[in-house]
Amino acid sequence: MPLEDPKSLHPSHNQHLLSLIQNPSSFKCHACNVDDNIKDMSYKCTRCQFWIHKSCADAPMSFHFQFHDKHPLILSFSLPLLYHKFRQFCGVCSKKLSRLAWIYYCRYCRFFAHFQCARSSHSVRPRVAKHPWDIHPLRLIYEPGMVDDHEHDFNCEFCSEDIDTNRWFYHCSDCDLSFHLYRCFDESSYRQYSRVKFGATDIIIDKLHPHSLTFVLNKKSRSCERCHQNQLGEPVLECSWPCKSIFCTYCIQDYSSDSDSEDDSSFTE
Repeated sequence: MPLEDPKSLHPSHNQHLLSLIQNPSSFKCHACNVDDNIKDMSYKCTRCQFWIHKSCADAPMSFHFQFHDKHPLILSFSLPLLYHKFRQFCGVCSKKLSRLAWIYYCRYCRFFAHFQCARSSHSVRPRVAKHPWDIHPLRLIYEPGMVDDHEHDFNCEFCSEDIDTNRWFYHCSDCDLSFHLYRCFDESSYRQYSRVKFGATDIIIDKLHPHSLTFVLNKKSRSCERCHQNQLGEPVLECSWPCKSIFCTYCIQDYSSDSDSEDDSSFTE
């Protein structure tokens, strides 16, 4: 709601007048909770500690959000009392909503978004994205109705945990492959190895394993045969035979060092 006068009332703080501060100031905005020194004019209460960015004060009271196009989202300066009985989560970032924070919400669909998430282009993800583990583009699923015809529960390809379809996630319908949006698609350790060339085959390591091994990036929740540590998202040597045992790079290095030591000791004798 744009404020025109140097001193104005705002519906979020209508008990006192707000004074327009034209110089950049360092403060924590009561609307977006950002406390950086932003080069933006602001409104400060003339009688208390209430202080907000001018851009936040000018935010629309309702708007059409691209990922919830059924109804407009309404600005509320706190979580409406109707929704206090249960914890509510942001439909964009999946984090818990504070009862006292500014939000945008849909009156009809129980869709909520942090004030900053709804307004920031950095919070909203592309509708289609690519991932090295799939040759097809992944589609952003932001409403349960988009996957009503799916015959079973969704399981994250990276962490192997179930996916709540009330939260946003990426999904490939061709391969039936899914990722948690923030926990796994963004943070998955495959990015560490984007320049590593995998696929070397017929690797033989005597005494470690009787079958040939292949150098791969482990995409499932599996443990190293030697140290029993989970190697999800890590480079491993995998058995090409039906046993499908895997060995982590640390154990392979330790094994090689032990073998070299044995060879050296036998040579000195």
